[in-house]
Amino acid sequence: MPYDQTLRTTGKTDKQVAKITLSKFEVGDTKLSTKFTVGGLYILKKFTCVSKKALAVLKKENPKAVLADGIDGWKMKSLKKLKITREHVIPVDDLYLHFKKLFDEKKLNEKTLLNWLPKLFIGVITEEENKKLVAAGLNKKMPEGWWESDSLDPLDRYRAAGLDDDIWVDWSKNE
Repeated sequence: MPYDQTLRTTGKTDKQVAKITLSKFEVGDTKLSTKFTVGGLYILKKFTCVSKKALAVLKKENPKAVLADGIDGWKMKSLKKLKITREHVIPVDDLYLHFKKLFDEKKLNEKTLLNWLPKLFIGVITEEENKKLVAAGLNKKMPEGWWESDSLDPLDRYRAAGLDDDIWVDWSKNE
């Protein structure tokens, strides 16, 4: 089942998106379907963060496409050929498990989901940078203790893998 990109791309308000996501948990939808709904929360181009190295590769390949289409204009197949990885900054499986835990504890509600939406965005990094995540065991999960931390900064996973803050481009300046 492909994940549901319609949640953030069909003009639904964040409140509608939160209500739909919560309803998936409430009706006891299948685990896979609910997880895909959680994945659909990430489709919001303006929050994309791009590494400097990845942006340099994309600009070299097609500078007009980068500026005109943003990162969302690139097909996954093209990115793979360029050795670029596009990923959820907070991995979907980990986020789904966190939301499931909150739901089971009766702490997941529309307000909770609305608070999470600004933290859910796509990261675009090189394969080399992704290998650092893999080596640190952080390619599919957040660092140990992150969910209980006060900051809940989505970029902490990259920092924990040795990727410093200076790798990122302020994408808003490219739009």
